[in-house]
Amino acid sequence: MVLMETPAGIDPLKRARYDAAVQRYHDAVAIHRDRLESELRKAKDTIAELSRTHEKKRRSDGKTARSGQERDGASGANAGTARGHGNAGPGAAAGGPVRSILNRGG
Repeated sequence: MVLMETPAGIDPLKRARYDAAVQRYHDAVAIHRDRLESELRKAKDTIAELSRTHEKKRRSDGKTARSGQERDGASGANAGTARGHGNAGPGAAAGGPVRSILNRGG
């Protein structure tokens, strides 16, 4: 398949090689696009299936798996904060021997 007419002064062999390279490039792009679209369809189907099974599970349980429980052991005023999740707040060192080393100052 010739993509362009051969202008005067261009070697027909070079033009044929160029056209072949361009065609290979377009073929490779089409293959990659097909693979990507296929993977995207698989991912969408998987997400839809997980969503369906999750909805079925929620309906059969009548509640979520962790309803009524505090997330990650956090409770009260610390819920949702860095300290409630076990992370040290700003300026505070970590626990144990690390705390003693970091709090020495200097």
